[in-house]
Amino acid sequence: MSTLIRRVVVVAALAAVALAAPATLAQQPRVLKISHQFPASTGADGDFRDQLARKFAADVEKRTNGSLKVEVYPAMQLGGQPRDLVQQLDDALANAIKKRIRDNTTTRHVPAKVLQVADIPRTKSGKIVELAVREAVHGRAVKNLEALANPEALDGFRGRAELQAD
Repeated sequence: MSTLIRRVVVVAALAAVALAAPATLAQQPRVLKISHQFPASTGADGDFRDQLARKFAADVEKRTNGSLKVEVYPAMQLGGQPRDLVQQLDDALANAIKKRIRDNTTTRHVPAKVLQVADIPRTKSGKIVELAVREAVHGRAVKNLEALANPEALDGFRGRAELQAD
């Protein structure tokens, strides 16, 4: 093989390695950690809720072809209180939520802000109460609190700086 052909082959091989490296890094799975307060299960034994969480983790990894990995931490292994177990909302997830809404409805329905809350206030019949949330956001008294199944959920909307008018 001539020197020129060898150089071309070496350069092509180096270029292939250089181009493949970023793709390999980009294929790192995104990890979602799920923690719960229930005892760990081993095989068919143990708490059914932990078994469900592990099945969910396996299903997510399978359906996303490994691009999303779910790690399950039973029995409060990550510490904190049960109310603290919700993963923090990041910009990527907020943008994905907005895109999903835009793709399935209209741009008019896309919220200006996506915020994480522990719970959404509902009536005893299960309906979401947007007007009560609006009153809580603006610091006004909410009428008919007795009609809510979970009035404490309004606390997640009160006094939030990101909801105040700019």
